[in-house]
Amino acid sequence: MPEISVIVPFYNCAYIQYALDSLIHQTERDFEIILIDDGSTAYQELLEPYDRHIRYIRKENGGTATALNTGIQHATGKYFTWLSSDDLYAPTKLSKQKEFMENKQADICYTSAGLIGETHTIQKDLFQKQFTNERQFLKELSQRCIIHGNAVMMDMDVFSKIGVFNEQFRYTHDYEMWLRAALQYPFYQVNEVLVYYRIHEKMGTNQHKEEIIQELKKLRWEYKGKYRMKLRSISKGSDIPKDRSEH
Repeated sequence: MPEISVIVPFYNCAYIQYALDSLIHQTERDFEIILIDDGSTAYQELLEPYDRHIRYIRKENGGTATALNTGIQHATGKYFTWLSSDDLYAPTKLSKQKEFMENKQADICYTSAGLIGETHTIQKDLFQKQFTNERQFLKELSQRCIIHGNAVMMDMDVFSKIGVFNEQFRYTHDYEMWLRAALQYPFYQVNEVLVYYRIHEKMGTNQHKEEIIQELKKLRWEYKGKYRMKLRSISKGSDIPKDRSEH
């Protein structure tokens, strides 16, 4: 049984070989790669060299949340993480997060992320802000997504307690999950760039801007009251323990 299950949703992505290469070259070896083909009609030939490295599952097109949930159903690892087919992991991403999770007995942790272009050039770092207390973290999370989806590692038991990704949110499913999870679990931070988020012309963020805006409005409305109550229950002076983050 692998320690980590990495879910890779794939849909007509020309960058998939770079994503898979970044997984194959991980320093961590105790993990499985579950590639969910979400009804692709192009670039499937790029998967052929990786046949022996991946578990391939094909389904009808339904969006990233449905692909992730399909992967979770087939996963056998203790920990969950995912890699978008156009993004990359740093070579030590899995090993460092697994070690952190084990040392801190954490249910969820996330890393910083780097922004790259079509030629893999690093442009800047993202999501590096550190929070001094839980109230500050939750307040900012309630206002915007401060965590890159691929940067999260989560104990599989979390899904059995709070449910899997909400498929109603086709483009903001990750943000909805973090909002839901943070109401019950502390989010630990590994303050190091271990994920690289690719900006390119065909990325979903560029193609579905209006849909994303509408989903964000719905999310903020749905969670506004829940976060107001949560923040009221937290003492303003309660600091996050020093082991909640790592530099």
